[in-house]
Amino acid sequence: MDDGLPLKPDTGWGTEVRRLMKDPGCDFDHAFAKVMARYLNQGDTRPLFDLVQRAKKEPEEPALRFLAKMFNLLPQASSSDVEIQYRFGFEPFRAKRGRPGPVEATKAKAAGIVFSVLLNGVAKMAEGQKPGPIFWQYLFNAFDQTQRGSTTQSDFPVSAKLVRIDGSRGRRIDPELATRDKVLASFVEQHIKEGRGYDSSIKETRDELRRIARDEGWQGKVGEKTIKDAYDTRPKKMG
Repeated sequence: MDDGLPLKPDTGWGTEVRRLMKDPGCDFDHAFAKVMARYLNQGDTRPLFDLVQRAKKEPEEPALRFLAKMFNLLPQASSSDVEIQYRFGFEPFRAKRGRPGPVEATKAKAAGIVFSVLLNGVAKMAEGQKPGPIFWQYLFNAFDQTQRGSTTQSDFPVSAKLVRIDGSRGRRIDPELATRDKVLASFVEQHIKEGRGYDSSIKETRDELRRIARDEGWQGKVGEKTIKDAYDTRPKKMG
């Protein structure tokens, strides 16, 4: 596993990306794009936010084209053959009934500026180009506005959330846990194939995760019991 990657090593998406990078010809950008798309198709923004908001790194072309499809702001952004299950939904600031005052007028103007930045960013992503830091900051602010709720509605003029394409509702499935367990099991299985025993393979997987966490400045949170459970409950076809 490569050190120095911008994703947390103690998350399902971080370990999955590292595992995919072991496949021939699969670099970080393509591995991240696959993982990010799978999470977003289950309504989960965490891999994207981890990369851009925490690690301060913009995705590359494979991920950018997928993201562009999730915005219904431009026709060219929705003409791709990429299959998506969710889209980004936005709501501008809405003034209370009655004649808008100066504050409401200012908010409406600010919302227009935000949408202009988003439009320009989506157009760039549709061409495989990075939209720039202001685009991401506005996107995160809009999501943060939704999470904090209406009590702070005046903070940012636009709110955002992921909306299912088919319009269905209900609690989404957490894609991280199953992925994490599958990846952990594959690590153990690989060590066993290399000739190590069961206990030794468990410990080597734990130590490997800790080394990555140390090198990348993160405290490892995956213990031996978690690794054992992941391997012991793996699908039989894994080994």
